[in-house]
Amino acid sequence: MAAPPKTPAPIIAKLNSALNETLKMPEMKEQYKKLGLDVRGGTPEDMAKVMKDDTERWGAVIKAANIPHSERVAPQAHVWRLPILVAYNKP
Repeated sequence: MAAPPKTPAPIIAKLNSALNETLKMPEMKEQYKKLGLDVRGGTPEDMAKVMKDDTERWGAVIKAANIPHSERVAPQAHVWRLPILVAYNKP
């Protein structure tokens, strides 16, 4: 999950805390497991690191494959910038 860039830090902290608590619920863990997802709570800083690492890793692949910029991201991808939850597929 992500929030718009200028979302105030106290709101990010509150959302992050609530989402992390929700992810601890057994029923939530089970639902995500059924979807094949390894969902982990964390901090905005944790997610920023994941995004940075993924950008570096996959950026090299995209460049090597000569994928045009127009095919790299969905048009709405630029709207959300501040991560508040770490949730991604298993590597």
